[in-house]
Amino acid sequence: MRDTIRLGRIAGIPIGVNWSILAVAVYLVISLAFGALPRWWPSADLEARLITSCSITLLFFGSILGHELGHAAAARHHGVAVEGITLWVLGGIAKLARQAPTPRAEFVIAAAGPAASLFLAAAFAGTALGLDRWSTWGLAASAASWLAITNAFLGVTNLIPIAPLDGGRVLTAVIWRASNDAEHARLLSARAGLVVGSTVVVSSTLLFFLTDRIGSWVYALTALTGLFIAHAAWREIIGAVIRKRLDRTTLNDVMVSRPSSVNDDLIIESFRQISGPSNVARPVVRWSHDPIGYVSLSATEAIPPSQRSWTTVAEVMAPLDAVRRAWSTETVSDLLARESIDGYDGSIVVVHDPHDGQPTGTLTPAQIEHLFVAPNPWGVSPLVPPPPKVPSPL
Repeated sequence: MRDTIRLGRIAGIPIGVNWSILAVAVYLVISLAFGALPRWWPSADLEARLITSCSITLLFFGSILGHELGHAAAARHHGVAVEGITLWVLGGIAKLARQAPTPRAEFVIAAAGPAASLFLAAAFAGTALGLDRWSTWGLAASAASWLAITNAFLGVTNLIPIAPLDGGRVLTAVIWRASNDAEHARLLSARAGLVVGSTVVVSSTLLFFLTDRIGSWVYALTALTGLFIAHAAWREIIGAVIRKRLDRTTLNDVMVSRPSSVNDDLIIESFRQISGPSNVARPVVRWSHDPIGYVSLSATEAIPPSQRSWTTVAEVMAPLDAVRRAWSTETVSDLLARESIDGYDGSIVVVHDPHDGQPTGTLTPAQIEHLFVAPNPWGVSPLVPPPPKVPSPL
């Protein structure tokens, strides 16, 4: 969820709001000023009700922010950076830089948000009881009661054990601890969210069309909430499956073993002809000696076709000090995390044997692209074979 308005920072964490939150603000102010508050405190005039409803709305958004700050504080405590917090129509999102490193961290980070909401609920409940002793502050007591109930509702409902709710993260931590498989735990939690979200969408849609009551808009809003849950759960499923592939695939599994070398004076046009469609990183040599660099098909794309008949591979190659190096026993996940590269930035990796330190293959984004193919909505991966290896002297 992208920010529309950046509000500032709290403890160094960027805070922003999405435009959709304006609809929630307008709805809350109108429904409170002309619906709930007149019933709770009939003697209050319109001006007092409007001021109170605006205050409640701001405190409500502050409560959501408090919920997300709870997540953020717990994440920082466990060494997970927080990129920002965004408030939007269905609540708030704390954007973490990475997944929780341990089941305990997953549990604490997930539970911190509902714990913050329940703490706020208790604080507002205590405030309401204190204000209720003064009859002249009855409107403020009603506002505090509303905020207490709302925060309690947010805290409890977020503990429902389905992704992407906080309860789904708690469930993930429990399964992770029992199975010692983080991504399998996340997959199960996300599947539960997909089932529940889809069920809510179907049932709410049916009720929307089968009822003639004015309040049928509630079913439409519930259906949209279910759609959000199902979509977010589906994205969780994709992420869990892809991360599991990356964690279980070593560079030896996907690298091109000992690709043939090319001379540094080979023109690009000829190189493209011998390379074919495969984006293999090949060593560039001079007089058949050790490599002076590496070149791949993607590195030649920037050269205009009119210049490819006289430009040599030496002019577009990555020199030895510019290529990344890794061990064949490393996983793709380790490589991406260490080098901070994604699967599509054109980087060349020279893979070495950890036993003798000699280069044994090369890797480009083409060799790991199949690992990022999305599974079906249930998380079952399609059978996508890796690119064929090209054995020849390195």
